[in-house]
Amino acid sequence: MLVLSKLLVYNTDQTKEINLQTINEIIRVQFMALARRRGPGKTFCPSEIARQVEPKNWRGLMEVIRSVGQELVDDDFLLCTQKGNPVKALKATGPIRFGLSPHCLKDK
Repeated sequence: MLVLSKLLVYNTDQTKEINLQTINEIIRVQFMALARRRGPGKTFCPSEIARQVEPKNWRGLMEVIRSVGQELVDDDFLLCTQKGNPVKALKATGPIRFGLSPHCLKDK
């Protein structure tokens, strides 16, 4: 389980934005860690990330998870597929999978 201990901001107008940035960064780290653990050619369901970040209320995170996942796809770190075909994470309906982009492995 991931422990969230990040900055404490007393300006309530900025707190929500900073918390969102913190959550997004945690999600990015979790995406890349899981993709690297699985390795090339292997995929995972985005709900696995949501369950790591928020085990009890993971379903409420799914839109944010897909959004952060799509950012990583856009940055060429991950692939997003549905039934083996590339898709946009935010436009796809139904189950999708993420995996490590082959371009992410070129430096190794």
